Amino acid sequence: MRIPSLTSPPRRVAHDDGLVRAVELVVTPLLFAGAGLLADRWLGTTPVLTVLFGVLALVGKVLAEWYRYGAQMDRHTEDLTAARPTNARRLEPIPAAPTGHLPTGVTLDRGAGTQAEVTEGG
Repeated sequence: MRIPSLTSPPRRVAHDDGLVRAVELVVTPLLFAGAGLLADRWLGTTPVLTVLFGVLALVGKVLAEWYRYGAQMDRHTEDLTAARPTNARRLEPIPAAPTGHLPTGVTLDRGAGTQAEVTEGG
């Protein structure tokens, strides 16, 4: 008889877990606000430092997550584009910026064109 806990592969826990980020987003401002509360009591001031420390910690955590997310998306984009074959369909490359010129043989004049005019009843 097999014991399932000994035969199953070990469970892998991601280092970059969303729950950890959520807890950090809540706990960090609370810790900073607590430090601000202690400083307010020591200085005998109103809860100015409590609010200031809490808001600064929250803004700092949000900015850190913003930049971390942007870096992750850049890495994913690089991974996806690195695995893609280049020009597999042999298409002409699209110019990076529009040049403002029409393709060869195309005009905006009504009468000028390369097609022969069709006459009625002919």
